[in-house]
Amino acid sequence: MKKYNYISILFCILMLLCLTAKIDAADLNDWYAQRDIKLSGDNGYKYIWLDEDVYRYAKVNLNDIRIKDVSENFVPHFIENIYTQIEGTTELFNLNLIDTKRMKDKESFDFEVKRNDINKDVTINYMDLNIGGQDYVKEVDIYGSYDGLLWEYVAKDKIYNIENINKTNIYLSGVKKYNFYRFELLNNIENVKINSIIGYKNDSNVYTNQYYKQKDIEFTTENKDNSTYVYINNVDRLHIHKIKLETADTFRRNYEIRLDNGEYSEYAGEIYNLNLKNVKMENTEINLPNETNSKDIVMKINNGDDIELNISKMIITYSVDRVVFKAEKDSGYKLIYSNENASKPAYDIEKYKTYVVNEKMDECVLGGLILKEDSQVEVKKDNTKLYKTIFNTLMIIISIGLIVYIGMKLKKK
Repeated sequence: MKKYNYISILFCILMLLCLTAKIDAADLNDWYAQRDIKLSGDNGYKYIWLDEDVYRYAKVNLNDIRIKDVSENFVPHFIENIYTQIEGTTELFNLNLIDTKRMKDKESFDFEVKRNDINKDVTINYMDLNIGGQDYVKEVDIYGSYDGLLWEYVAKDKIYNIENINKTNIYLSGVKKYNFYRFELLNNIENVKINSIIGYKNDSNVYTNQYYKQKDIEFTTENKDNSTYVYINNVDRLHIHKIKLETADTFRRNYEIRLDNGEYSEYAGEIYNLNLKNVKMENTEINLPNETNSKDIVMKINNGDDIELNISKMIITYSVDRVVFKAEKDSGYKLIYSNENASKPAYDIEKYKTYVVNEKMDECVLGGLILKEDSQVEVKKDNTKLYKTIFNTLMIIISIGLIVYIGMKLKKK
């Protein structure tokens, strides 16, 4: 007899689990936004870039993103972005000064790259110059050589140091493999000296450039209390990394940034746009150490006794995510999102995504946004979810009651 009682308890427990699992299971009616996915290419793996319409209606953490097939089944996928990408490596090279030559109209500085490994090529795409001297603005012609004898023209750039505003870094177009570099300074009457150089090979841009986009963003300005307030409306909740203001004014001013009507500033610094006789110095782009998807962003520019700035445009740089999935040919797929109750799914493809990203994949396009009517959304919020909650609670109480009842019966026997 006890054997059947134990079976009854086990049955009640299983019924409890099944009922709650059924109630918590995904209901496609709970997703309020959907887009057709227009497949392309012959590869098995596909990906789509998320856009403003997705970020506007999806959860901030994107846990409600789903892909469904023509049979209304969820398709395993993973979301890839600048944080889930393979991190780029940074390799450092020291450049040692080996020769200097002063001529009538220029002075040259020759450097040899110190190899970290004699069996590996020198690879440099960025340089940071250690320069001695006071205020200066210099044009630099850069040459490269494999043997220190034959020189090839590489690039031209400007370096400067004026009133503690300086630029001593040089970006090269592509990775260079020269063993020697020559820097020629024209009309070096300031006696500028290049003491040493550190070269870098930074692969991070290779991995992250495609995950950033730029766009103009709507803003309004208000001038009060000797300051210009710039109100940025990030209605799409884009993940902003940089904010750049465009203006023809000449200025040098401090700024601070507040998020979501906060009382205190989150970021502060200096921006400037100086048009001098021999050089234009511009730093009107603000890099945010941590990306923000705040809807309301306020930039306060301290004008002091100067007139307010005439800002013509605000440009943001924001990160985008892509969804990777495996698709069958000629099968209709949809992207669905906008479900506050959805949690992040757990798919096997997430565990081996580092291998999938190296596979050949086809880029697919999202179709137009389809939203459920507000009235339908309100009805579901007001009724269906409430009924589910009540039903769920009742089933749990009944199941627990049955378990307690059978347990008491067992004790009596």
